[in-house]
Amino acid sequence: MALSQSAFSQFLIEPYAGWATSISGNYEGNNTSLSYSGTDSGARLGWSFKNLMVGIFGDYSWLYEKGSPYAASTTINIPVNRYNGGVFLGANLNGGFRLWGEYLFYVRDSYDMNDLLFNEGTGWGGAIGYLFNPKIAVNLEYRNITLNKNPYGTMPYNIVSQELLLTISFPIYPFN
Repeated sequence: MALSQSAFSQFLIEPYAGWATSISGNYEGNNTSLSYSGTDSGARLGWSFKNLMVGIFGDYSWLYEKGSPYAASTTINIPVNRYNGGVFLGANLNGGFRLWGEYLFYVRDSYDMNDLLFNEGTGWGGAIGYLFNPKIAVNLEYRNITLNKNPYGTMPYNIVSQELLLTISFPIYPFN
């Protein structure tokens, strides 16, 4: 039994890097829209069993945000460091395609170098990827993020954004 199970299950390490951009965003209750774009990098760690993928992920985005209430003007781009952590569940499909869903249990946007001015929240997402070969994949991810906490407690309004990530990933099965 252990031999047949190991033939179908594999530990997964999947580093990725790419570009993140907002497709919609606003400060609810403040009627201020926002937009951002920048680089994204991270990794998925998990288990692949037959066609099922499950695990955790973490990533870091270095973004420039326009429309922030922390900027002196809505036309100024300010740097934002975004940290995400979550879980994923997906499927490896025929023809090299992969689909997965994500729950982001930790999202933190930091607006200063000392990490004293920040917003936190959660989110969810979905993705489709294509394996060009067993070691290189291109992925398109959608995320819906709601930030609703800051250092002072609950914020007077939520920051809600939808974003797209275009990434290249490198699935590694170290014990295969």
